[in-house]
Order: sequence, then C-alpha cells, then structure tokens
Amino acid sequence: DFNIDSYLFSAPLDYHYRFYLHHRYSHAALPEGRGLLNHTGIGGEYSAPDIRITGELHKSHYGNNRLGLSLSGEYAFDDYLSSSLSLESISKDTPLRALHQGVVARSATVATQYRWHESRTAGLSLAYLNFSDHNQRKSISGFWRERWYNQYDYKFSTRVDVYHSSNSKKNRIYFNPDSDFSAGIAFENDWLTWKKYDDTLHQRLILSTGTYHQQYFSSGSIWGIQYEHRWQARKRFELVYGIKRASARYDGNDEYTWNYYMTLDWKF
Repeated sequence: DFNIDSYLFSAPLDYHYRFYLHHRYSHAALPEGRGLLNHTGIGGEYSAPDIRITGELHKSHYGNNRLGLSLSGEYAFDDYLSSSLSLESISKDTPLRALHQGVVARSATVATQYRWHESRTAGLSLAYLNFSDHNQRKSISGFWRERWYNQYDYKFSTRVDVYHSSNSKKNRIYFNPDSDFSAGIAFENDWLTWKKYDDTLHQRLILSTGTYHQQYFSSGSIWGIQYEHRWQARKRFELVYGIKRASARYDGNDEYTWNYYMTLDWKF
C-alpha cells in the first residue's frame, strides 16, 4: 500500500485564523482488486492560546464521489491538562478494503492528555466508528511516555501503549475481530548527531515489543524496529524519513511488514 497526506496552509489572518487545502491519496493491492481513495478538502482553523478549532469540507472519491465534513477541537485547561474532540462523516480510519466495497464509516473520538512536564505525559482516547454495513466499532486506548535520560546529545524515553476494541458484526470483508487487546512498550533513543547554529540532524532508533490477543484465536507477540533521520533548518524546515520492520497478528497468524515513510514541514 501507499499513502500520502498533504496540507497547504495560508498565512495567519488577524492572528487567529488561517485556511488550508488538504489532499489525501491512498492505494492498496487487495485480493479482490485495487483499493483507491482520493480525498480533497478545504478547511479553516481558529487558534488561541488555550483552544484550537478546525473544520473541513471535503470530497472523497473511492468508486463514487461523496461529500464529507470533519470537525475537531482542542482545549487546554491549564499547562498540564488538555482534551480534544473529533467528528468525521467519512472517517480516515475506514479501511481501504471497506471503501472498495462501498462501505464507509462515520467516527467520533474524544481524548484527554495530562503533561506533568517535558519528560512525562499520559493520555486516554475513546473512539466510535459506525460503518454503513451496520457494524459498530468501539475502542479505548491509552499511553504513558517517560523520558529517563535527558542530555544535550542523547535522550532515552519509553512509551507504553494499551488498546482494546470490539465490533458488533461478524464476517465483514475488512478486518473486524469480535474483540481484541494489545499492550506494548517502545524504547526510544535520540542522538543529536550534527548541529550548526539552528541547523541540526537527529538520529532515532525505536525498539518495541508487546503482545496481541484476538478473541477465539491464540495470543502472540508483536514487535518493531524503526530507524529515522530528522533534519531541521532555521526553525522553518524539517525533514523526517525512516524505515520500520514490524510484526503483527491477524486471525492468529503472524504478519510481517516493511514500512518506509517521509514527512516534510516547510514554513515559507
């Protein structure tokens, strides 16, 4: 599969507002054919020190054209606690295999995060997907991130993630276990490799391991190895690229993947 997600933002208007164009392209080779999504949207954003609200009107093409609406908001109660809410009439979490069969999902997600300081953060998220084939998926996830070593040229952190979901319908074309649970820990290593004024190069190595359980199937281990470079220039340009080798489990079977990714953030 292949995915690209791009945003083009305007300059701020009256300090608090800006507009953007959004395009998402996803492609996957499926047993029953080619899965394809073209998503084009236009949106606006309002931001202030303690709140950010975003709205987007978009057209999604995946066999037919369909208009959709996305709304999201974030609110910071203080320097420590923040919450967010997201609503999507065509959820970005709808599997391509479902879209290929004309099945789409609406979604609602609420999340909260508590940040003690730069080295400790925890969060909790609840999500609900309502598929057009009458399947309903409910999920809950949480994380705890702790930085244990913090020096100029090297930082070491761990992140613990837990996840549980359930689906109301069986035997759908896309992956929808009756219920599943996963728990894992990631060990994150960050090296400052090169620096000249505001220009830097960081290298990151992330090793992760955990377990996954799917109802009616045997449990098994999951793992990942990820390596990336992060270039930053004059606080206006950031380029991140990397590679990840990982294992997952589907219906009791181990699956192995290679992932290649790149992210570009450019203020011009």
